[in-house]
Amino acid sequence: MGVPVMAVSRLRRFIHGLATLAARADPTAPPDDPPRPEIGQEAPPGPSPTAPDAGLAGSSPTESPGQPTVATVEVVEAAPQPELPPTPPDARLQTGLWHIRHREWGRAQRALEEIVRRDAKCEAGAYLAEVRAVRRCLRQLSRWPRDPQLHLELGRLYFGLELGDEALHEFKQVVQIEPGLAEGHFYLAVEYLFRGDEEAARGACERARQLNPDLPSYDVLEGRLSDSQERREPARQQAG
Repeated sequence: MGVPVMAVSRLRRFIHGLATLAARADPTAPPDDPPRPEIGQEAPPGPSPTAPDAGLAGSSPTESPGQPTVATVEVVEAAPQPELPPTPPDARLQTGLWHIRHREWGRAQRALEEIVRRDAKCEAGAYLAEVRAVRRCLRQLSRWPRDPQLHLELGRLYFGLELGDEALHEFKQVVQIEPGLAEGHFYLAVEYLFRGDEEAARGACERARQLNPDLPSYDVLEGRLSDSQERREPARQQAG
């Protein structure tokens, strides 16, 4: 996947739409902890020259380890998204994204909450939902470090936030803890595909399909990745 880019690209959203993880959430899960001040963190830089795309909203994982979590993968056809004209960078949002890139989740949440308070419909709301979900997963994993569903959800959140190394680590944790969980192998294959590691991606995808034949094949994943890249090229040429 290369160097993480602090925006959820249309390309990643397209691939992400190939499989939507439907997890059974616990309605009794406690609300997010109040934000706490963090000590010893460096100050964020000024606005980035790159305008971010909209983020992906994360779903809440199961709170209680006593209740088994049932997870399935639903294969959906992702409709092509039209290319939008570039928008000026938002300095406040860029500050929040900077905190995300440095995994300063409390500061990121506070920065994004300030934006959402002023404009509830802005794109920062999607990032805020993901940051809250990340913090929730981290709290729960501190109590249940070998819960594969929590690692899977956290990996998906990292994946959507372009934190590829963190996502890869979580997906590896999933398949180590529960080798029979098809979704872990599938998302591991998608992450490897973005990194250009064809051999690893193919192997993980084949293992996932052995466990769940309804999942997309490696050729389908690779083909749709190529198609989405080709659709983006004309837009890039026009922008240049």
